Amino acid sequence: SVSLAGINVGTNAITSPGTLTLGGPSSGNYSLIGASGLVLINPLPVSLTGTRPYDGSSLINASLLSAETNYDGTNLGLAGSAPLQAADAGLESITNFGALTLTGSAAPNYTLNQASGAVTISPLPLTITLSNASKTYGQTANLKATAFSVNGSLFGSQVITSVVSISAGTVASAPVSGSPYPITASGAFGNGGFNAANYQITYNPGALTVF
Repeated sequence: SVSLAGINVGTNAITSPGTLTLGGPSSGNYSLIGASGLVLINPLPVSLTGTRPYDGSSLINASLLSAETNYDGTNLGLAGSAPLQAADAGLESITNFGALTLTGSAAPNYTLNQASGAVTISPLPLTITLSNASKTYGQTANLKATAFSVNGSLFGSQVITSVVSISAGTVASAPVSGSPYPITASGAFGNGGFNAANYQITYNPGALTVF
């Protein structure tokens, strides 16, 4: 290693050969005493990471991003926003850095050229509560796929249109003594771009009463 006059981006003079040694068959013809030299330091491409809940958007705001390659702490900042590969929950790559800007006194030491980055989008909590139902003993009950309510945020035109509901009490032989039977659900399906994988869905059971 050598000692430099500075560590900023650009040309920096070598002030001391440090731990450098000369080698090779001709090394005796040279000396490091009084030696001089220059080192060119290039800006460091940033590597960005971030996390946020699913919100239906394929953009990430700079306030949610941080530079893994930041050696200057609060002296390096970031402004603007960036597009992601997709809006879905999971690990989504940043596809374009053109609308981002490096800020702070350390910004000249870094560059968005050849930058990389990805954002982890977490599923959004959503609760589906099954409606109660009833039937007469000896009859077979057909549970409605639309008998539920939704508590939580669905983005844009997304809507849940049906769920898969099951209950042991739907068969004709289900005795009154076992009533009420829990109605459980899974497999939420919807329209308008709804994707169940973007939500952390909790299904609250309903009750099937047999008279």
